[in-house]
Amino acid sequence: MLDELRDHLISYLSQNHVCVIAANGLPGACAVVAQYENDGLELNCRLPRWSDAAFYLEQEPHVTAIIQDVRSALPRWMQYRGVACTANAMDDRYVFIHITPERIDLIDESRGWGARETLEL
Repeated sequence: MLDELRDHLISYLSQNHVCVIAANGLPGACAVVAQYENDGLELNCRLPRWSDAAFYLEQEPHVTAIIQDVRSALPRWMQYRGVACTANAMDDRYVFIHITPERIDLIDESRGWGARETLEL
C-alpha cells in the first residue's frame, strides 16, 4: 500500500512542473512561483534570484510547495512540505534549490470534500 501511494505521488509530480513555494522569513511568509523537476519524491526547483523566498530560504530551510493539477476539472492539488538546500548553479537569474520531503498531502475534491492521501516521511 505504501509503495502504491509513493508511485501515485511520484506520477503526480512528474505530470506537473510548476509550483508555488512559500518560505518563512523575519517579516513573515512569502511565496513565489517556481519551475521544478522531480527525482522520485524529491524536487529540484528554479526560483527567481530576485524573490524574497530565495533569500529567506537561507535563514529558514523549511518550505511548503503547492502544486495544482491543471488537467483536473475539479480542484486537485498537492501540499508538499520539506527542507530545502541551495544547490550551486552558474545562472545569475535563478537560485536552484533541492527539497527533501517531510510530508506530502494530495487533496482531491473529485473524490469528495476533504478527500486526501498523506505520506509522512
